[in-house]
Amino acid sequence: LRISYNEFTKLTPVIGALTSLETLKADNNQIMGLIPEIGNLTRLKKLWLHKNKLLHLPPVFARLRCCKELRLSHNDLDSLPAEIGRMTALRQLKLPYNNLTTLPVEIGGLDELAEITLQHNKLQSLPMELGRLTKLDALIIDHNEDLTSPPKSVFERGTMHTVAYMRRCLDARTMGVLDVSNYNLSTLPREITDLTNLTYLKLDQNRLMNLPPEIGNLTSLTELSVTGNRIVMLPPEFGLLVNLQQLRLDVEDLRSPPEEVINGGTPSIMGYLKYVYNSRVDNTLTLQAFGLKYVPPEIGELRYLEHLCLSENYIAAVPGLIGNLTNLTKLDLSKNQLTALPGETAKLQKLRELILDKNSYGTMPLILATLTALEVLSIAD
Repeated sequence: LRISYNEFTKLTPVIGALTSLETLKADNNQIMGLIPEIGNLTRLKKLWLHKNKLLHLPPVFARLRCCKELRLSHNDLDSLPAEIGRMTALRQLKLPYNNLTTLPVEIGGLDELAEITLQHNKLQSLPMELGRLTKLDALIIDHNEDLTSPPKSVFERGTMHTVAYMRRCLDARTMGVLDVSNYNLSTLPREITDLTNLTYLKLDQNRLMNLPPEIGNLTSLTELSVTGNRIVMLPPEFGLLVNLQQLRLDVEDLRSPPEEVINGGTPSIMGYLKYVYNSRVDNTLTLQAFGLKYVPPEIGELRYLEHLCLSENYIAAVPGLIGNLTNLTKLDLSKNQLTALPGETAKLQKLRELILDKNSYGTMPLILATLTALEVLSIAD
């Protein structure tokens, strides 16, 4: 039955009586909604509804289990019903030029699906359940500007690459193991940071420069490998990975944590980052005996700090960034190699306690006279 290129705004219920119908072409009309009777067409193999004004699909689509070709492009659909996952004979699903933001996870039940076209929608993410579709050889998702999952670097390499990536992410939900090496990732997407059951994660040979704060969600991780990237910094949230036993990464480009911390191995790195992360809660940061030769630059960004302890290190000079920490009330710089304090120390007008014991001061630093709130000063040898 072909009723294309008319001005129909709806289908007549009479269509529901045509139960032997195998093809219905109702494209290029003005149809805004579908009648429940369409569910009676259980022998339908082709259904063309493109270039209408459809806003949604009815759940009765679940009854169209013989349908192999469904064309819905150029409508106003912003979602698909979960019941579409029961159209198990579908081989072609065409959805370009709609307003879709995501797809139902049930779409992973369309075992026969070979082609799905989704270009020019408003997709933000695709369900990893698409990874189950072993017959899928055409997944077209270009011109979805807000799509972040899977990442652009994955889907630009083609359908097979994309489906394999999604299958790995999907399997990781039950297996707790994920290897997404050589996927050209420049960021760590949400479908990975949401895998809170992961115990093993391999991210080698990608384009990562940073790991996101959400890495801290993966508290079950025992092994993480990020070699072959150019990691510049590890976020404080990394310190939440309390079960991490093996960490493999290239340190040539790493600026945070400091080299001295990195040289201490995984326990040193995790301890340092955990202290930095916890400082957000109690406004206290203790980096005692980490072998530091300088004050890490990132400390200058922790403007909320009230107590800072850098004792028992090898720090020879305090940088001017210390002046950023205007909320400090206690500062412990004892047992270092200091000979002076920077002029920016004068900005610490809330400082009440300053400990400078066992350093190399020849004379009392004159800058101390500017710290008018100071109540306790210790500068003993």
